[in-house]
Amino acid sequence: MKKVYPIYLNKKSPCYSLDHQDNYGCPAHSDIARFLYSINIGEQRQAFEILKTTNPFSGGCGRFCDHPCETACNRGTFDDPVDIKYLERFASDYGFDNNIMAEPVKDRKNKSIAVIGSGPAGLSTAYFLAREGYDVIVHERHGEPGGILTQGIPIFRYPVAVRDYEIRYIQSYAVRIECNADVDSDFLLRLIKEHDGVVIATGAQKPRLMGIPGDDLPGVVVGFDFLRKMHFDPDFKRKDYAGLLEKLGVGKKVAVIGGGYTAFDVARSVVRLGADPCIYYRRGIDEMTAHPGEVQEANHEGVQFQFLIAPNRVRKHESGQLEMTMEKMWLGEPDSSGRRRPQPEHGSEHPVLVDTIITAIGETPELGFIPGDYKIAGYQLVIDQLDEAMKNKVYITGDALQGKGNVTGMVVRAVGMANDTSIQIRKALGEDLEEPSYYSNVAFYDTIKTRYFNKEARVRIDKLPYEKRIGNFDEVDLPLNEELAVEKSGRCWNCGICIQCDWCRDYSNQAILKLSVPWNPGKTSHFYKFLMDKIDWSTRESVTGCPRNAMGMVPYDDQWKDLVDKQYISFDSIKY
Repeated sequence: MKKVYPIYLNKKSPCYSLDHQDNYGCPAHSDIARFLYSINIGEQRQAFEILKTTNPFSGGCGRFCDHPCETACNRGTFDDPVDIKYLERFASDYGFDNNIMAEPVKDRKNKSIAVIGSGPAGLSTAYFLAREGYDVIVHERHGEPGGILTQGIPIFRYPVAVRDYEIRYIQSYAVRIECNADVDSDFLLRLIKEHDGVVIATGAQKPRLMGIPGDDLPGVVVGFDFLRKMHFDPDFKRKDYAGLLEKLGVGKKVAVIGGGYTAFDVARSVVRLGADPCIYYRRGIDEMTAHPGEVQEANHEGVQFQFLIAPNRVRKHESGQLEMTMEKMWLGEPDSSGRRRPQPEHGSEHPVLVDTIITAIGETPELGFIPGDYKIAGYQLVIDQLDEAMKNKVYITGDALQGKGNVTGMVVRAVGMANDTSIQIRKALGEDLEEPSYYSNVAFYDTIKTRYFNKEARVRIDKLPYEKRIGNFDEVDLPLNEELAVEKSGRCWNCGICIQCDWCRDYSNQAILKLSVPWNPGKTSHFYKFLMDKIDWSTRESVTGCPRNAMGMVPYDDQWKDLVDKQYISFDSIKY
């Protein structure tokens, strides 16, 4: 029987990886436990740098992310999840407030990658590769970089100054961005010949149409097209909002069709410009893909709602308005999205008159510039007409890859996919990126010693008063101050990582020595040493008593030998 040894063994927290039902925590795999502890000990730059390791748009995600990490948070079973989203914003804004930029990358790879598309997936892929020393150039079809970040997300969610800073931060890693690119098949083929890899990250910007009679009439507008037109308008950029609604071709009474974030972004934008919008959604409030809190916020701003209703045709009314024939809906069996399928209620048709209809029922990728036939294998896009030497050089990521699903436009997911894509490219170009197998366990709720912790409420975020939101696009959620951020980051249990709390030493019967080193966020960091001469059965109490499940018992074999040797000393090796 092999002898087993107690060691410090950092694990992943559910908010970082997976919850107990295999649902993703943070799709970008941000190291949440460590950035929160950094805030708590006053190391704000360190918190900023931890976030930027996995997410160049952490300042944006700290504002508009749907924060699945909080759903996975262990503390949610105990009282309430930690305020991860708002604390991510706090740490990221430290970099923005201090205009932190990257240090030059010293280890250059002498290999080049071209990226098509400068949305969150394209810029993130470029960022992760440039951090590792690759030469990266991003080609953007429009006149400004950012994709959905620039064209689709309203500035009351994501201020221009913060967005521009995050793009500049990416560029500080020597990422080049060329706008107004003429993206066609010849352009793609040229890039494949000139570079060591090409990444297609063109997003999903081809709108889904309602597919009903009259959906192409003047006055029926696509939601993403409206948002792009609004954000690129010179008057909008000057914050001259008077008369902008008419200039954009939108009337006073607006029907918004859909229940996702684009529908809310449209409705909450036009109400700020003076319109009277109503969101019509064919399912109920619980089936919306947008976060439930959106309904309350939008409603207070003046947006109206009608649920379980949908148009089945549109015609021009004699008044000059658009007449939608609406049908009530009821929910039948679940469809491919897992939500119950809307079914029309017989005899419920009735007319609704509006000035403008803005549709926001989803987008799909537009990949017509890819020549000939192709197939997708993971993140690789294999184009049949390429010769064998070039077939393995093309990749696809972000909404361009997953755009036929129901999660398009989720920036944090695009960032996570971009990181995965960059890793695949790096491996294909010869890098050895195998993660140690011992860093794979997850510190789930039932492994945390909750007796060490007291119940404590979440933070209540201050918001811009509702009456001050109309007629401007000022940011709605107001920032946390440092004192409150430090306090609320302390609610995090730091599941799976050692934070030098000393409980292990108290249980160890003097078999554990504390090192005189400050805490650092390394994945294999340990801050104590085991005295081999003092180890006995009581030392194992240190493992079972660790509040955060940051220890383990391991055999002295090929897998664990190196870790044990690093953490153990004997009396003879101690220098006085």
